[in-house]
Amino acid sequence: MGHRKTFPQSQIVKIVNPETCQQVEDGNIGELWLSGPSITGGYFGREEMTEEVFRASMIGSDTLFLRTGDLAFFEEDYLYICGRQKDLIIVNGVNYYPQD
Repeated sequence: MGHRKTFPQSQIVKIVNPETCQQVEDGNIGELWLSGPSITGGYFGREEMTEEVFRASMIGSDTLFLRTGDLAFFEEDYLYICGRQKDLIIVNGVNYYPQD
């Protein structure tokens, strides 16, 4: 079961192609990116990792996002988490997940 696509106005939830940093259309799988006042500023004493994980931005946007590493998609106003980015293997342009 997915989560209805209704989030507090201060929270931004996007599904983003992690390679191009562009938002994907509903129904397409991408990385779940979050932004808002409830997201921490980063890792203590680990600036390089903080830059990579907590300060991602989409092309054409100044908003900073947390890259969750979760693979997800929106479908009919529901958010579905379908795996982890590091669990994905791409062979000849085809995505393979451990659960497949």
